[in-house]
Parts: sequence; C-alpha cells; structure tokens
Amino acid sequence: MESITQIARNLHLQAEQLERENFELYNKIEQLKKFTVCVDGSEEAFAFAKMICKADKTFNEIEKRISQQIYLISSKLYDFMRNELKFNLPITSSGSPCRLPVQKFNAGIKSNDNTFKHIKDVLNRTRETEKICSLHFDEVGVEKCLTYNEEDDVVEGFVDFGSSKEAVIASGIMCFMIRSLFGNYKLLLSYYCVNNLNSDKLSVMIADNIDYAQSELGLDIKALVCDGCRLNISAIKKIRKKKPEYESIMSIIDYSHLNR
Repeated sequence: MESITQIARNLHLQAEQLERENFELYNKIEQLKKFTVCVDGSEEAFAFAKMICKADKTFNEIEKRISQQIYLISSKLYDFMRNELKFNLPITSSGSPCRLPVQKFNAGIKSNDNTFKHIKDVLNRTRETEKICSLHFDEVGVEKCLTYNEEDDVVEGFVDFGSSKEAVIASGIMCFMIRSLFGNYKLLLSYYCVNNLNSDKLSVMIADNIDYAQSELGLDIKALVCDGCRLNISAIKKIRKKKPEYESIMSIIDYSHLNR
C-alpha cells in the first residue's frame, strides 16, 4: 500500500498540472480577447443554420417565416429538404402545430367558379341583347408588402395569376370587368396580383377572360376597353395574331376613363 507521504506527493503533482493547464487556458482566453470577431450574416441566416441541426420541434416567428418562403418557392424542394436532407422544418399537414400557409388568393378566373354559379343562373334568364358586353381591364398600383392572414393561415401579397404563383411581391392588381352594353349591370370578372407584367402574360389574361365570359357565362364580347399604354396596345396586337377569331372584337382606347 502507498504511504500517506506518497499519496500526498501524487496529489501535489496533479494540482501543479491543473494549475499549469489553467494558466495556459487563461493565456489563450486573453489572446482571443485581442481579436475582433466580425460576423457578416443576417438574423435569418443564423436562424436557418440552427434549424438544420436543431432537435426540438418548436419554431419561432423567424423560423416560421423562413419555412414559408421555402415552401412558397417550391413545395417539392421543401419536402426534399425535410425528408431527404433531414432539415428540421415544420411538417405541412393541417394537424401540425406549425402548419405552413398555402396561398388561397381568389385571383384568376377558375378559382371564382363557385362565385359565378349564381351569376350564371341570372344571366341565363336575361335577354340576348343584354348579354352583349364590353370587357374592361386596367392595372391598379398597390403598396408592396406581405401580410399574414391569421384566420385563413395564408401569406398574402405575392404575385398570383390564379393558376400559378411566383415568389415575387406584387406591386399592382390587374382587374377585368364586364359591362353590358344594352343592360344595366357590371361584373368584376377576375383580378390578378402582378409585378412588372409583360404583354405576353397580359395577352393570355385577356384571352382567358374572353373565353370564360363567352363559353362559361354565355356573354357576347364586342369590345375591349383599356387605356392607351404601350403594354395594353402590345398585348391586344399579340392576341389578335394568336386568335384571328378575335378580329371582330373592337378595341376602344379609354383615355378619360369615362367609359368605365
């Protein structure tokens, strides 16, 4: 058995070793204090980095917003990141405590089918002359911003064409309205959330609205009414080239907006 003297000597040596290690650590800390740590990253970047390896299933507002933005860009990408890469992202089922919002704009035409069921019944009872209409369209500027609709659990404010969406904040609303030329009614046919709209997309919108008004609602479109901006004129020219059957539809440039 070791003597008490030997045990005391060993403890003394261990204490000296610990003192040397503490002294070395102290010197390293003092040296690190002399260097300025520069961090060039946003709050969202740090939050996303933590989400990759975090273990808990609760998410703060920044993490929810990041997840919503990824899901908006591509739901397939979101599922791949969550299921294959094992990123800790909220699940998308309705039972999740952090359900992702999916846009539910009533933009476009097809999304408004339920709204038009009653209107179709009314139009079927109108005289044929009252079904002769003009199609008016115009873009209204709106403030670029995103808002969270808590009641419907959706993020609103992105570009939305009804059948497709883009991860771009909308700066305007393109509205299409029907006006009876021999009857006493007007009808908001559709609207689209847009940003830097080009003539190709606008020509498709015009064609979709004409087709819907004539084939689904039984209306007879005789004129297109819009202001004389270059975008509108170019879109009308393109639609006439694509669909010669629209040649009979007149184009009325409404400079003073008195025809609205």
